[in-house]
Amino acid sequence: MATGWSSGFGLEIARHFLERDWQVVATMRTPRPAPFPANGRLRLMPLDVTDPHGIWRAVDAAGPIDVRVNNAGIGGVGPAQAALPQFRQRRAGVIINVGSAVTCKPVPLVAAYRASKPAVNAYTESLAAEVAPFGVRVHLVLPGAMARMRAAAGPAPRTSWPARQNRPEPDGVTRHDH
Repeated sequence: MATGWSSGFGLEIARHFLERDWQVVATMRTPRPAPFPANGRLRLMPLDVTDPHGIWRAVDAAGPIDVRVNNAGIGGVGPAQAALPQFRQRRAGVIINVGSAVTCKPVPLVAAYRASKPAVNAYTESLAAEVAPFGVRVHLVLPGAMARMRAAAGPAPRTSWPARQNRPEPDGVTRHDH
């Protein structure tokens, strides 16, 4: 289950998972099947990440979740919290929070956006420490401008992801930089 899959990086993630035969629950404020290929493994669900009751309803309606990708809002704090009870009960599950590589260096004209992104990083690091004893893994992905620009360029199918540098950190969070 994932948030923010109607365009950009989220749409690319959905396509990637579908190409690998995953069952995908893609959420967005207004579900529209147009950007996705016809696929019996795809369920579209409405979700506004600013509506706490809607978040819990969507997680309940999705059923068992193995991987939770938070690509909308401030790291998907609400959706991640809503998935945690079933992850803890099963002692398994993965949460992937999508931040931004814009936090790595000063970038002009995006100060407010850049200032909000370290919150996603800090939330992810703390959550990883909190849920590790329950067998739940938490990862942070920091996509760069190239990933966003490729996704924004149009719906060209992708068969592989750009090379990643995986950086395991002593705090237990693996960061995937593009």
